[in-house]
Amino acid sequence: MTVPQVLHPFAAPTRQAGDFLEIVRGEGCRLWDSDGHVYLDGTASLWYCAVGHGRREIANAVAAQMEQVAAYHTFASFTNGPEQRLAELLMELEPIPDARVLFTLTGSEAVDSALKLARAGHRAAGDAGRTVFLSRHYAYHGVMLGGTSIDFDSGQSRGTAFGKENVVAERAMVSGDLRTLSKEQLDEARQAMQAVVADALPHTEATLTFTDGYPSLAPTEGNARLLAVYDQVSQDLGSGHVAAVSPDRAGAADVSFVAGEVPSIIDGIGLMGHDDHTAGETADLATLPSQTKRAAITLYRLAQQKPPRTAAHDEPARERSGAEGPRQ
Repeated sequence: MTVPQVLHPFAAPTRQAGDFLEIVRGEGCRLWDSDGHVYLDGTASLWYCAVGHGRREIANAVAAQMEQVAAYHTFASFTNGPEQRLAELLMELEPIPDARVLFTLTGSEAVDSALKLARAGHRAAGDAGRTVFLSRHYAYHGVMLGGTSIDFDSGQSRGTAFGKENVVAERAMVSGDLRTLSKEQLDEARQAMQAVVADALPHTEATLTFTDGYPSLAPTEGNARLLAVYDQVSQDLGSGHVAAVSPDRAGAADVSFVAGEVPSIIDGIGLMGHDDHTAGETADLATLPSQTKRAAITLYRLAQQKPPRTAAHDEPARERSGAEGPRQ
C-alpha cells in the first residue's frame, strides 16, 4: 500500500490511500461513495455547500457566467455586474443604512479586513487615536455566558445559559479581571474599554461595570535588589538561578495590597506546583524543603543588613510602589 499524493488536512500523513472514503456524487443532501453507499451530508461538506449538491439551476448559472468570463478581480477601478448584483441582494436581505459590501474569500481575510476598516473609519471620523483592539490573552480567569437567556451568580462566579445552536445568542456577559502595572495604565485601559462599549453596533447595546480588586504592582529598583538577595541564596543552596517572570505572565499578588507601604516586595516564592487556578491545580510537596530554606536564609541575611537611609524612606507611602516578584 502507498500513501496518496494529496496531503489531507486532519489526517495522519502516513495514512494509506486505501483508507480514505472517496465521494463520487452528490444530490441534494445525499452523497454517494465509490462503493455505492449513500450518506446524509450533515456537515454540508464542512459548511460551504448548504444549498445542497447537484443543483441544476446553479450549475447552469455557473456555466453561463463562465462562458462570458470565468472570473476577474475587482481591485482598484475594476468591477463586474455579478458582484454588484450580489451586493445589492445582500443589502435587501439585511438593510443597513449607507452600508457597503466587501467580499473576501476566507474567515481570516474577513477579520483582517474588518480590523483595517475599523481603523480607517475612526481615522476618517477624526478619531485616529483609536488603534487598540481588545483580546483575551492568557485569560484563564473569569466567566463567559451567552444564550437566549442567562443566569449568573456573581457570589459563586458561575451561572447557566439557555439557547439553541442555530439561534444567535440574545444576551451575553463576561466577568473577569484586569491586570496593569500602574494605576495610570488601569485608568487608560478602562477608558478605552468604555469607549468601545459606548460605540455599540446597530441594534445592540452593552454596559461595562468596573470594581476595584487587586492593586497594580509595578517593577521597581527596590524589588530588583530584594530579588537579587533571594537569587543569591538560591544559588548558594545549589537550587539554581531565580529570575523575575514577565508581568504579563503573572497572576495577582496578595502582597500588592502593601506595595505602597514597603520599599521592596517579591512574590511567588511559595509552594510550587502546576495547573494554577484550575480544577486540576496540584501542589508539589517535594519543593517545600528547598523553598523553605531559601525563604528562611533570605530573611536571615536581610536581618543582618542595615538598610541604607534614602530619600524614599522619608516620602509619603503613596509615592512608593512594589514590583512583580519571581516565578519559576
